[in-house]
Amino acid sequence: MDSSDQNSCDDSDSALLRRYLGGDHGALASLCVRYAQPLNRIVSSYLDPLVARRVSESDLVQETWMVAVKKLKNKPETPEIALFPWLDCTLACYRRAPDASWS
Repeated sequence: MDSSDQNSCDDSDSALLRRYLGGDHGALASLCVRYAQPLNRIVSSYLDPLVARRVSESDLVQETWMVAVKKLKNKPETPEIALFPWLDCTLACYRRAPDASWS
């Protein structure tokens, strides 16, 4: 197997991020699927029940991905990050923000 075959088979977070930044939107979709349940669990553990009537967990996870993608596009070195802790920190910003939809 040559190096191009290895790259196409590599589904590590870093490889998928590099592929996404190279224009492969399917790579981002793979990451979204990979982290959907863990991120939803984080959101559900912090989301106030009154807020949950107005905002769904999936909306907050989607917003987190939107923020993450914007940050990724501005920092070419980010493919080497530990993705899940970084996404968790992005969610933490919602929990701390004064206008956030968190409890």
